[in-house]
Amino acid sequence: MNEYIRPNKAFRKISGCSVLGNVTYIYGVTCFGKTELIKQFFADTEYFYATCMEHEWEESEIPEYSEQRAKTGNLYPIVIDDLHRLWNVEKRQAVIDLANRDDIWLILISRSNIPSWLQDSYLRRNYVIISENELGIDRYDIEKYLDENDIIIEPERIEWMIKTLLTNGFAIKQAIVNHVNGLNVDLEMCKKIGQDYIRSLNERVMIWLPNDVKDFLLKISLADSFNVELA
Repeated sequence: MNEYIRPNKAFRKISGCSVLGNVTYIYGVTCFGKTELIKQFFADTEYFYATCMEHEWEESEIPEYSEQRAKTGNLYPIVIDDLHRLWNVEKRQAVIDLANRDDIWLILISRSNIPSWLQDSYLRRNYVIISENELGIDRYDIEKYLDENDIIIEPERIEWMIKTLLTNGFAIKQAIVNHVNGLNVDLEMCKKIGQDYIRSLNERVMIWLPNDVKDFLLKISLADSFNVELA
């Protein structure tokens, strides 16, 4: 069984960007398939990747300007991930400078929409946005995936999965795997998937937050504890 359910809307949009070379801005919450979309799209293509999560990338790591690429239109893909964690003013300017280059195809990934410091560049350079909604899995995506893997799920159950699991590819894939293993695709299963998602958030998000930020978030929380229903 294939590991990836392709979000067709997002793939169509990023394919168009690859031809035109538009700066591409992808955003959505954690575990919604932003980075995986890039990995799958460039599965057989060389590209440069840097993340703002673990350390601040150095400008010297970025490939130098290529006049030949600019002339031929053979743009080199450069991906900057976790842009929401980019606080350094000089690095932010470096991103804006990259957006102005005509020899690369710049792709930016973040958990939020265009930040204020990037607004001017966004308007001037005509960025293409791939939003969380377009990263979501719809009925067409699921049926195509099921057909490719010879899996049968009733249409009513597919609609229920989309609505209950909020088009999240991670959650829907887990539900399909459980179905293949003979488990019922019901509310209890969804709660279990929600628990797995919370654990993933703890590993990917909470671990990076400073202790004072964690304490602040807990103090302003409207609930005494966090559970699956609140997720």
